[in-house]
Amino acid sequence: MEILRCLVKQLSWSADRSSALAPTLAIYEKKKKAADGREPWRLNTNECVDLILNLLETRPAFIVLDAVDECDLSTRNSLLDALSTIISKSRQPVKIAISSRQESDIKLALSDWPSLDISGRDNSKDIYEYVRAEVWKAISDKRLLGGHVSELLMAKIVTTLVDKAQGM
Repeated sequence: MEILRCLVKQLSWSADRSSALAPTLAIYEKKKKAADGREPWRLNTNECVDLILNLLETRPAFIVLDAVDECDLSTRNSLLDALSTIISKSRQPVKIAISSRQESDIKLALSDWPSLDISGRDNSKDIYEYVRAEVWKAISDKRLLGGHVSELLMAKIVTTLVDKAQGM
């Protein structure tokens, strides 16, 4: 599970980023010894969860995951289960922010977590204004349509982009 391995990598460094933390070094040495001169095997999901929990013993964490809905369906539930385990078993505060489209399996998996749900409807005006400003800037800089566009066409472009983005 690459996402969990990336979290391990990010949590494994000291605050000044000068050295890896002891729990990570210990598991690396264990894996290296077991590999007997071959390339050490990568951590599996359970090893990642255990190491993350071990790393969280000394400090809190704020984990941000973007586009969880784009994760492969065959591994997405494992990821959500792993995150649930991390939240429930961590002795230090851990907060997880997830951005995702409203897929039913993700919504169900997150239903037991304390959460704040923000949908595209909640910030649709902000999204519209941002897209409108960026389209206007691209037109003004002559990066879009040679700098010449009617107000009606610009409105159609903005509306289409906002609608297709589905709140993202």
